[in-house]
Amino acid sequence: LDERAATIAKNVDDAEQARDEANALKAEYEASLKEAQTKAQEIIQNANKLGEETRAEIVAKAREEAARASEKAREEINREKEQALKDLRAEVADLAVDAASKIIGRNVGTLNERCRSSKTLCTGTVHARG
Repeated sequence: LDERAATIAKNVDDAEQARDEANALKAEYEASLKEAQTKAQEIIQNANKLGEETRAEIVAKAREEAARASEKAREEINREKEQALKDLRAEVADLAVDAASKIIGRNVGTLNERCRSSKTLCTGTVHARG
């Protein structure tokens, strides 16, 4: 009977020891799981942060490129506008010179006719340039 009690006591001790070892392994597993979850959360946060930084860089670059393109377009528009004004001024000047030449030509022609008909008014004739 004593032998049996000793065996039972040993089995109880072994069972308690196995239970303690299982609890220790469980605690170790839970700690490892918690650490893995913490690391996974850190990785996710870092990826989100990196993604946000990358997005911000892309947006900033796009805005800079848009501003450069807009400025370049404005400069091109101004150059085209200045050239159009220059061309218009030249055309207006040419038209004014043509109109003045025609008016002067008519007046000179009329003056020449008057001078031929009345030699006393003119001492010489004026010739139109053509």
